[in-house]
Amino acid sequence: FDRATGKSSVSWSAIISGYVKNGQPEEAINLLSKFRTEHQCCFDLVALISALKACGDLALLVFCQQLHCYALKAGFSCYKSVLNTLISAYSKCGNVELAWDV
Repeated sequence: FDRATGKSSVSWSAIISGYVKNGQPEEAINLLSKFRTEHQCCFDLVALISALKACGDLALLVFCQQLHCYALKAGFSCYKSVLNTLISAYSKCGNVELAWDV
């Protein structure tokens, strides 16, 4: 992936999702951060859901809250998949109150 040219947001999302699905949430978070730094643009729904799952797996409450804000600003909060993933992530972070508020 590092040697590929012309990486699209779809390819970034696929790799981020792959890391989460294969039990490597740290790598997923690192790659999302790299994407945001290099591209200075928005990431898609797949990357958001994958990153939220990684946040839950790692109990990264603050990053989960940042992604929640991003979901609201980017218009992704209307998707049930995002809402369900937020509830799960907040619960895994130990904050059932925030999960309930979603």
